[in-house]
Amino acid sequence: MKIIYPGTFDPITKGHLNVIERASALFESVEVAIGIDSQKPSTLFSQDQRLKFLELVTSEFKNVSVSIFDGLLTTFAQERKGDAILRSLRNFSDYEHEKTLAETNKNISGIETVFLFPDPEYQSISSTLLREIAERGESLSPFIPEAIEKEVSEILRAAR
Repeated sequence: MKIIYPGTFDPITKGHLNVIERASALFESVEVAIGIDSQKPSTLFSQDQRLKFLELVTSEFKNVSVSIFDGLLTTFAQERKGDAILRSLRNFSDYEHEKTLAETNKNISGIETVFLFPDPEYQSISSTLLREIAERGESLSPFIPEAIEKEVSEILRAAR
């Protein structure tokens, strides 16, 4: 079974990586799909940076690939022969929004959505939180994969 894990990954966090690692153990193939989100027109990291970061931190997982897509997720999933969509839920607030998306995606394409919670130590991580921490000059190492932490920190600090 092939599962598609979409997101903006701006930037990828240890929470995202936790979900990817667990999904790679559950599914035959995981495609991490960096979406161009019309609701988030500006991102701190370019598509190329996000692609590079994701490829670097997922390189140990032989059944994980990374790509960029634009347009409807369901169209992309069908084109890539995805059997399901993977979404992570950090908290109950995420649930309502994700439930609506899952129902809509199923109505459009018939593709099911599978939900995973990140492990508890990663459930509070968000891009907004990371930006605030970086602005204050604090270490991001508890939240960002070690392989990209230095570069991500520099970019976030420069963006303030």
